[in-house]
Amino acid sequence: MRRIMATAAAVLVAAAALMPALVTEAEAGTLDGVDIRWEGRHLVVTNNNDYSIYNLWVGNLTLTGFIVFGRMIGFNTTISEVLPGASCSLSLGTGMLFGFGPARLTVVVSYLDQGEQVSQEATTSLFLLGPFTLFLG
Repeated sequence: MRRIMATAAAVLVAAAALMPALVTEAEAGTLDGVDIRWEGRHLVVTNNNDYSIYNLWVGNLTLTGFIVFGRMIGFNTTISEVLPGASCSLSLGTGMLFGFGPARLTVVVSYLDQGEQVSQEATTSLFLLGPFTLFLG
């Protein structure tokens, strides 16, 4: 039992030592006045234009890293309209995800901007410690 506790403590110390190097700003972007950013496990889309955007769709989740088993519960939802100056927040869940070390999550956001289809990617960093998922940003 002591050997297991010592091993678990060593793994936690190693994970804590790695975390400062892993904490980076999430990649996000602003394209045509639409700001897309990660806030923890929430993807926030802000329409900074003076007109509405339509058919906001978030999907195509890509998770890379050392994943033993599990999956991310995706958005795959469509928001019909985002008014000028408004924001919408989409929450991400994990469906029994189990892995170790750093991971990256990328989603594709697409919408109609004055009749033109626009797509952007948003990427965030994760740290997996067994069944625990830490959203680093």
